[in-house]
Amino acid sequence: MDHHCPWINNCVGEDNQFAFMLLLAYAYILSVMTLALDITHMYIMSPCLACDKDSFVVVHQTGIIWTTVAMAAMMTCGAFSLYFSQHISILFETPSMEWNRIQQTMFLTGKAPDKWPSQKGSVQTVYRAVCGSGSMCFWVFPCRKVRPSQQFLA
Repeated sequence: MDHHCPWINNCVGEDNQFAFMLLLAYAYILSVMTLALDITHMYIMSPCLACDKDSFVVVHQTGIIWTTVAMAAMMTCGAFSLYFSQHISILFETPSMEWNRIQQTMFLTGKAPDKWPSQKGSVQTVYRAVCGSGSMCFWVFPCRKVRPSQQFLA
């Protein structure tokens, strides 16, 4: 097990790490799109001249847009940081809980650990173990079950 994710209410491990990575990638893409559309709406689109000036949406439009910009920015940063940390965990084949233990030790003692995790195998080999042995073009499709490679189960 890598860690328990409260967002999917499930433990993330070897069998479903691929699906979790796709979830993070799609959340990041969606948050970037939301951020881009909000900024486009704020600076490029002209205000509605035919709308009722007393309606709630027109009166509070700026506040609503700034709220969605802030939420999209937070979601973008959060999704990217989780996505990046999962990539680090995959590359070094070290669970997130182990990285947290290393960080806690560094924070409490004020010094780096004696031995850092090292990368095991090539980048392509490690990612194929998580994402499947098929073509890399199919890694973006969530509607398939990826079984861990047998060489990493030993």
